[in-house]
Amino acid sequence: MELEQNRDLNNTIVHVDMDAFYAAVETRDNPELKDKPIAVGSSSMLSTSNYHARRFGVRAAMPGFIAKRLCPQLIIIPPNFDKYRAVSREVKEILADYDPNFMAMSLDEAYLNITKHLQERQNWPEDKRKYFIKTEESVENGKQFIRTIKLKNKQTNKTL
Repeated sequence: MELEQNRDLNNTIVHVDMDAFYAAVETRDNPELKDKPIAVGSSSMLSTSNYHARRFGVRAAMPGFIAKRLCPQLIIIPPNFDKYRAVSREVKEILADYDPNFMAMSLDEAYLNITKHLQERQNWPEDKRKYFIKTEESVENGKQFIRTIKLKNKQTNKTL
C-alpha cells in the first residue's frame, strides 16, 4: 500500500514496439513481398516474420528449416542490420519530436514520456498537428509502414 501512496500518475508514458520491424522494412523496400509470407534470418534462426508467415506458425527464434516445413512458400531474407539501423534512426527522429529524452531499448522499441507533448499539442493549429514522414515514398505508404508501430499507454495498458 505504501507504493500506491507514492505513485505519480501525472505522466503519460508510451511504449513503442514496432512489430515485425525487420520484415516491415524488407516489405517497404520490396513491395512485391507485400502479400507473401516472409521471415528475416537464416535456416538456423529467424529474427522475425510477417503476419502472412505467422498464420502458418512461423515465429521469431524459430529455426528457418523448421519454418520452411510449416510454410514451404516462406521467403527467408538474410538480415541487413545496416538498413534496419538506418530506418530505426528515421523513426527515432520522429520519436524525439515527442520526447527528446526517450529511452531506446532496441532498434524497434522505445519508451517516451509524452506528457509535455500532449499539453503543448492542445494549443497547436490543425496544420501543425499533421506529421509528414520523411521517406522517398508517398505519405500514404509512409503511414502504412509506420502503422506497424504499436503505441501503448502504460498507465492504462490501452492501445493509443
